[in-house]
Formats: sequence, C-alpha cells, structure tokens
Amino acid sequence: MVHLKTQEEIEIMAEGGRQLAEILKSLAALVKPGATTAEIDAMAEKQIRAAGGEPAFKGYRAFGIPTPFPGSICTSINSEIVHGLPYPAREIHEGDVVSLDIGMKYKGYFTDTAFTVGVEPLTEGRRKLIEAAQRSLDLVIDYLKENLSKESLYVGDIGEFIQTYIEAGGFHVVRELVGHGIGKNLHEDPAVPNFRSRDRGERLQPGQVLAIEPMIYQGEEGVSFEQNGWAVFTTHGGAAAHFEHTVALTKEGLKILTK
Repeated sequence: MVHLKTQEEIEIMAEGGRQLAEILKSLAALVKPGATTAEIDAMAEKQIRAAGGEPAFKGYRAFGIPTPFPGSICTSINSEIVHGLPYPAREIHEGDVVSLDIGMKYKGYFTDTAFTVGVEPLTEGRRKLIEAAQRSLDLVIDYLKENLSKESLYVGDIGEFIQTYIEAGGFHVVRELVGHGIGKNLHEDPAVPNFRSRDRGERLQPGQVLAIEPMIYQGEEGVSFEQNGWAVFTTHGGAAAHFEHTVALTKEGLKILTK
C-alpha cells in the first residue's frame, strides 16, 4: 500500500534530507587510499547523531538475513554492488570504485541517499561507469520533472528510462534489487525498479516520496548474493556504481529532498 505524505511530512523529510546530503558529502571526502571502511562508518554515525537523527541501517533486519546490519553506512567496493559491510581492516586503494549508501531517521521520518566515488587513478572504463550511473539518476529526475503533470506517468516508466540509458552506454542494470517508497518506514511501497517491466506499477501522484537508486555494473551479466551475509556483488568481478536520491512528488512538481 502506498502511503501519500502531507506537505508537513514532506517538509520534515526535506529538513532531514538536506542534513543527510551534507553528511554524505563530508563522508565522500574521506574516501582516499589508506582510509578504512570502519573509519568512514564511525564518522557517519557520529554526524548522523549530531544532526539529531538515528542511523537508518544500523541494526536493520531484512531480506531473510539472520544477522542485523552492523553499520551506519553501506560501503561497497568495486564488484560489490550494495550492502558492503564496514570491516575495520578493509582499506581503500587507488583505482577503487567506492559506493556510499546512507540513511537517516529524523523526527520520525527516513531519507536515503547514495553516491559513488572513484579513487584516482581510475581506468577509463570505471570512470565511464560512475558517470553513467550518476547521469542516469540526474536524467530520470529531469524526465519526471518534465512529465509529472501527465496522468499517464507510472513508476515503471522510471525503470524503462534508466535501463534504456544505461544499456545504450554498454553497462548493465541490476534486476535483483530495486528502489522504494520511503517515509515513516525505510522501505515502503511502491517498488521502484531500474529496469523495464510488463507491469508499469502504480501511477505516480502527488504525495508519493520515492528513493530512486540506479545500480549498474560493467562486464559480464550476473549478480550474486553473499551467503549468510549482506553484500550483493557482480558474479564475474565487474565494478559497480550506485547513486540515489529521495524525491517527493508534489502538486508544485518534483523536489529532491537529499540535495
């Protein structure tokens, strides 16, 4: 069931989202050779709590995984697509592709955002991968802004747009994971795919708040789930990139809440 938000609820989410965007920006600056994922995770929790929020991911249970997520941020490196764990001994190296995914509960409402950092020097293929992922998110948001007034716009149109753009660049979209609605719960209806489907899903309407998050990768097709764990990775070792914004659909248009 889709939960439509009031203007007051969206304003609260926008307040939390702006702070979360600033936190993610500061964390991205920490992604350098020699830094550990545990150090970045500790800083994420510190800044979230300083902002008056709670880490959305810490202790989260989902997907039938027996253990709750141990960190405040997902740090996924190279072939990891999402849900990378913040291991203390895991260092970042030159040439890495590092995706940071962070969520916060603020005044009872969640926001969620992600950004991928390329650690120089990067291969040209990895640079294009990151650019394609980021560009796909920017362009699909522009597409929604331009077409939101049409009554025929559906959540499936988001996936159609993203897949078309990504595959034109020679990359793959992840079909095993999707974006989501968000609000009082971290994950709400509707599912927001990054791929085309016969089912166009729910019609987009004012009051919906969505976490749109293209997840793409290079190389051969194939996605695997770590047994008894959280990480999702490319089966054949290709690097992955992940970008995400929480956006609100209002009568006045689309608003990016995590910017």
